[in-house]
Amino acid sequence: MARITQQAMEENNPYNRDRDIILPTLEDLNHRQNDLIVDAQTHFQQYDTDRRDLLVGAQASQETRDMARGLVNEFERLRLDQKQKAKAKEKRLRDTQRMEVKNWLDAPGTSQKEYHEEVQKARQDYPGTGKWILKDDKMSMWMNAEVIPTSSMFWLNGGKGTGE
Repeated sequence: MARITQQAMEENNPYNRDRDIILPTLEDLNHRQNDLIVDAQTHFQQYDTDRRDLLVGAQASQETRDMARGLVNEFERLRLDQKQKAKAKEKRLRDTQRMEVKNWLDAPGTSQKEYHEEVQKARQDYPGTGKWILKDDKMSMWMNAEVIPTSSMFWLNGGKGTGE
């Protein structure tokens, strides 16, 4: 009878009734807590993965910027090189054209340089020849004009044998 009484007492004990309600609730809370811990761990792992991906992406972006900067510098170097080559080619073309015009103007059978040297030798016998033109006011104004002359040619005429 003591057993039954004790069992009856346990059943009627308010703490035992609360225990039957509280224990399943505690077990449920424990499962929920474990689920939250697993979710948090998963979240932190995903955060770390995303952070590493961002860092790798930032590093790749920096590498891309560095590569782009290098390409721009190389392009600029090539552009300047091509510009210098174009200027050199243009100068060679001008020199060639100048020589072609000079050769075209040369008297047949003689070069302009040889002719110039012959004239210089002949003028050595007459020092000061032609210097008078440089002292002329019109010529001086034409040569020293602050405003560009309308013509790049100065016309000089005179009678036969007057040394113009």
